[in-house]
Amino acid sequence: MKRIAMLNFGGRSFEFHYRAKSEAVDLDFFHAHQGLELLLIQEGVGQLILNQQLIPLCAGTLVVFQPFQLHRVRMQASSVTYVRSMTVFDPHLLDRYIKPFPQLEQFYHHIWKEQLPVQTFELGAFAERFNELYGQFAKSLQTETEPNLLENYILFLLELFSSFRKVYMQQAPGTLPPASGRKLGHIEAAMEWVERHFREPFDLERLAAELHLTTYHLSHLFKESTGSTISDYVTARRMKEACLLLTSTDLPINRIAYQIGRFSTSYFSTLFKRQMDVTPREYREQINDATYR
Repeated sequence: MKRIAMLNFGGRSFEFHYRAKSEAVDLDFFHAHQGLELLLIQEGVGQLILNQQLIPLCAGTLVVFQPFQLHRVRMQASSVTYVRSMTVFDPHLLDRYIKPFPQLEQFYHHIWKEQLPVQTFELGAFAERFNELYGQFAKSLQTETEPNLLENYILFLLELFSSFRKVYMQQAPGTLPPASGRKLGHIEAAMEWVERHFREPFDLERLAAELHLTTYHLSHLFKESTGSTISDYVTARRMKEACLLLTSTDLPINRIAYQIGRFSTSYFSTLFKRQMDVTPREYREQINDATYR
């Protein structure tokens, strides 16, 4: 079973679904992904298996899944439709925008990186506010152009985590604990290493040595768990960053090529076209054309 879902955000750094519905079917999925996920249950009942615990789910529940965290969600088929809104995003995206808000930044880093005592939250009186936030951003998806959409998403996340912090402090009272860190498995640790080093020339031997594995063992584990090779994963991460830079900055293509892997412009253009079916210049022009229509 492939347990690590390789999320493809395309030119964005997030995935968003509003009031997704499933009717008359039992849902049962077991996976993990490299993004931070906030799942809002709006209708339906079910169970969550997380950290060897069985947790009931119902309308008005907010669930947070940390990057690379294995979880299993089981929703029961019944007369009640299962309706949920969710967002998954690259946690490094918000990190650069949340720094002016030190208390919110501390909370965000806790949710992102630390061992959480609670990961499901009954929203109660806050449910209306969360439904409103998800609904407002869903509307912006229908009307905003791509560059403005990223700005709106950042604002959505800032408001979402500000409201989430209030809920968290009520249901997990006390000061936020000092950094303790979650223990990562080999695959999770490899992905985290790639996140820190993807802008450098990739060195499999260095990665394997830091994880105290042989290159063969690491490559075999990664392929078995994700269905992807490590080099393909590194390429996908670089292409995601390239799409983001092409969409949201005016950096020349040669600078982007260097930033995402110290590539030459010609090699980067060839690699990008192989992955995206268009050249970096064509991709940027398509985004600009869509913006000004």
